[in-house]
Amino acid sequence: MIPSVFSILLSISIINTGVIGSPAISELNVPDTEFTQHTTIQSTQFASESSEFEYFQNVHLPKIRERSLQEQERITQLEIDKEQARQQQLAQIEQERLRLEQKVREQQQREAQAEAQRQEELARQREAEQQKRQAEAAAVAIPANGDYVTLIRQRCAELGCNSQFVIDIMYCESGGRANAYNSRSGASGLFQQMPQYWASRATQYGVSGASIWDGNAQVVVATGMIAGGMSYHWTNHGCPR
Repeated sequence: MIPSVFSILLSISIINTGVIGSPAISELNVPDTEFTQHTTIQSTQFASESSEFEYFQNVHLPKIRERSLQEQERITQLEIDKEQARQQQLAQIEQERLRLEQKVREQQQREAQAEAQRQEELARQREAEQQKRQAEAAAVAIPANGDYVTLIRQRCAELGCNSQFVIDIMYCESGGRANAYNSRSGASGLFQQMPQYWASRATQYGVSGASIWDGNAQVVVATGMIAGGMSYHWTNHGCPR
């Protein structure tokens, strides 16, 4: 049999030193196949693990970081979208509140206007009722003509107006009755004067303070107006016919 390497080396060591177990033998580097194989396996495993670590570090880790950043960005965007949705909802609520307030104000304005109109109508009705009562209270038996016709002729002779024209107006407006009253318009008296203008006209033509139901005062005012070119107050309303 071929002697083993170990036996040859041991023989050389004995020859050189002459003593077995000398320091030369203890310092001899004897190969250990099993150890070498184990070391080689470990080195291979280490190299493999190092390669895997480098691959993980260079390939997988950047991908993990990228996915982490993307997830963080997604979460951040979700928070932004959520806040924007909340702000939009608050804006819609505020717009609805303002719309309702405007609607309430408009309703209040309509109610105020309706109430003002109602009060005006009530005031007109009260005034009409008062005028009606005054007309009824002032109703007296006055002849259809007579003194009023005479007074008209006298006034027109003084003022230069057409007395027959004035008499025709009188009969057209009231039938010669000093207590005539129009419940629709409120026109009153012999020449159907409007109550809101009577006081100022009576003052203008010299019968200040006279009642609108005073036939003589009505003749004075009417003849003065007609002589002054204001007959349109009657002719525009169809008198005389």
